[in-house]
Amino acid sequence: MVIKGLKGQNIKRKKPRKKVELTPAQQAEVEERMKKMREKRKANRGNKAPVGVHPTVLEKPDTDQLSYDNVKEWIKYNKEILASYRPLIRQKVPGALMKHESIRGYIGDMEHYIRTGDWISNFTGREMQNRTRWRSITGHIDIGEEDYFTRNKRMIDNKVVELEDYQEAKQEGKL
Repeated sequence: MVIKGLKGQNIKRKKPRKKVELTPAQQAEVEERMKKMREKRKANRGNKAPVGVHPTVLEKPDTDQLSYDNVKEWIKYNKEILASYRPLIRQKVPGALMKHESIRGYIGDMEHYIRTGDWISNFTGREMQNRTRWRSITGHIDIGEEDYFTRNKRMIDNKVVELEDYQEAKQEGKL
C-alpha cells in the first residue's frame, strides 16, 4: 500500500498480518514444544542465581516479607495497577496522576532493592500498606551529633520538650 507523505513523497506501508487461528491439536503441539524449550533452558541454566540480583536478597527465606519472590510478585502486581491508571490520566481524573507517579516510584524502589539489597522505600507490602520501620545499623551514635529530628526536640520522661528546656534541665541536674 502506497500513501502520499507531507511533501508529496511516496511512503510504503506494510499490510497488517491476519491472525492465524490454531486448531486444538495445533495449540497442544505448540504448548508441548514451548514446554520442551523451557525445560531445556532451565537445564542449561542449572542452579545459577538470577543475573542482577543482590546476594543478600537471594539469601532471604521465602517466609521473609522482603524475600525475592515476594518482591517480584509485588512488582508484577503494581505494574498491572500502573497500566490501569493511564486511561484515567488521559480522562483527567483528579488524583490519578499522583497515584500513578506514586506507584511508579514504588516500583523503582523495589527494583533498586533487588539490584542493591537496600530497601529505600518508606512503605512495604503489595499495596504499600505497611510503613517501613527504620533502624540504625551503624552501631553507636555520637550523642553530640545532631540530625533533623534531634536538632530542635528532646525527650524528658517520655515527653517531647524544646531544646532550650532540655538544656536547662541538663544544667540543673534534673536528667
